[in-house]
Amino acid sequence: MAAYASGEATGSIAARFGLTAAAVEAIVARETTASTENPAGSQQSAPAGWYADPGSSSAQRWWDGQQWTDVARPAPPPVQPVTHQAYTALGQTPEFHNGTPSTGKRKIVAITAGAAAVVLLAGGAVAAVASYSAKSELCDIIGDHDAYVRAGGDAPDVPGKMETVAERVHTLAGRLVFSGKLKDASVGFADSMESMVTFSRAGLDDTAKADIATAGRMTDIGLSIVENLSQMQRSCGLPVTGRLGEDAGLTAQQADKSAQSDVRGAISEIEQYYTDMGGRYPAAGLAGDNRVGSTPQLALDGSARAITLSGNTQLYYVPTSAYSYRICATNTGGSGKWYAYDSTRGGSVDAISPPADPALCS
Repeated sequence: MAAYASGEATGSIAARFGLTAAAVEAIVARETTASTENPAGSQQSAPAGWYADPGSSSAQRWWDGQQWTDVARPAPPPVQPVTHQAYTALGQTPEFHNGTPSTGKRKIVAITAGAAAVVLLAGGAVAAVASYSAKSELCDIIGDHDAYVRAGGDAPDVPGKMETVAERVHTLAGRLVFSGKLKDASVGFADSMESMVTFSRAGLDDTAKADIATAGRMTDIGLSIVENLSQMQRSCGLPVTGRLGEDAGLTAQQADKSAQSDVRGAISEIEQYYTDMGGRYPAAGLAGDNRVGSTPQLALDGSARAITLSGNTQLYYVPTSAYSYRICATNTGGSGKWYAYDSTRGGSVDAISPPADPALCS
């Protein structure tokens, strides 16, 4: 748990809470590709405009043509028929013509309705500002390591910091009056974090220490954290990784650059290996996957040299002959780009289409 709170990938939870890597990846993939509900249904996108708020029957929300925004306003009050009793209560005796009061008396109702609308508009504006601020802070907490640390306050230990973060997330979720999916996911995420703290303080940091029933409950909590965090990241427009930590705020562009940089670093190590070994490249292919922090380096056989991988980088070295090789890599926190180098061609490290067989870089 300590490793997860300080920035290790979701695989740390998977290892301790009984989750398979496939289960984690399935959740992240689902949240990454899930479509956003829109006023026109799932088959088309409605034009930008004001629509009935899906989270409130008394409000309208601005749809920007692609997704719901945090801009909302009270729904126009329904037009109510003016009755004889309503005028009598005001000390007026209206003249009705075909069921409609005279123009002069109608002004009284118009003024009253206008005042009510002003009150509703003011209240809606305050709620909108509070909701926007809460969403901004929530997205910072899950997307920026420093913000996450600040949210943990001065708690003396990791469980205490997690508990403090969970309490803050609960508070912020309560202020979200518009972002329904983010609100639900935030509450679920905070509840699961609090459950993790409970198990940790009971001495249960992984399923290996628990009985079958408790281990099953811990696995459910791990799945809930990944699922709700992934939904929060999607709602915030962040890369959907299902993990927290110091690199959770990396943009797709930064993650892509990490993969490209890792290829360059691999080239340097391979060429140094060639010099050290008297003119030969590594004969065996290499595959490294640092999505869960399990393979931070790829050792080059018969040498002290190693290829270092950034977090979430997948890299492959493919010898194509005794005197040539290919290297390709991608970063799962990025945009899906792959980067490759072919020693027979030389030149720069270029972006390529995802290879049909990564193990062959082709």
